[in-house]
Amino acid sequence: MGNNCFSSTLCWLEPVEQVVRQDASDQLQGIEIWAQHVFFHDSNPLVIRKTKPGGTQFTMHASSWYLPITSIDCSIRTASVNSMILSIELAVKLNTNFIAIYSGYKSLAKYYSSIHQHLQAKEHVI
Repeated sequence: MGNNCFSSTLCWLEPVEQVVRQDASDQLQGIEIWAQHVFFHDSNPLVIRKTKPGGTQFTMHASSWYLPITSIDCSIRTASVNSMILSIELAVKLNTNFIAIYSGYKSLAKYYSSIHQHLQAKEHVI
């Protein structure tokens, strides 16, 4: 039998505990649990872990929606780091084998800075 796995977000309307219970009846080898899914439903990591069928592997997808760690906005970067820390702590509680953390989009801070400097230089010419 191959590795039959799925992402918890395919069942977004259900709490993660219920998604894991469904896994037991489907006999899947793994579930990618999205941290945001757990947080959204206020799911209990201990209940999720106890519900996990034997032989099922958990992986974690860290919270990253709308919080790029590369943002030029310091408050967004700070929120992103805090969100990642919560995701890592959740992964430990769930005893996951893997966690995916994404850096976000490339920041354009240098690009915007050079445009701003260019525009300021033109103001002095006028």
